[in-house]
Amino acid sequence: YTQGNAVLKLHNLTDSNVAFKVKTTAPRDYLVRPATGSMGPRASKDVVIIMQARHSAHVAATTDKFLVQAVQRDGGETPAKEEWAAFTKQQLFEKRLDVKFQAS
Repeated sequence: YTQGNAVLKLHNLTDSNVAFKVKTTAPRDYLVRPATGSMGPRASKDVVIIMQARHSAHVAATTDKFLVQAVQRDGGETPAKEEWAAFTKQQLFEKRLDVKFQAS
């Protein structure tokens, strides 16, 4: 976390194309760029998380979370919103991340 921004580094550890999606429990507090995308085999991608202006009391008591979802894809295209909803739990890799702030 630096000056309101953080970088989430995603790594595709497979030999397949992968699509990803990053969600947050507090979409008004964070901008995620890109929030969706795709990566080729063994590729990496930086996702920038931008924290919006907030009250310091909220920062100290935050329960905000992020969810990273990934799914193997035959092609390099990113699934549409409707396609993400149709994937089964067995098809998706999911990782939940808690937001932690450190005093500077």
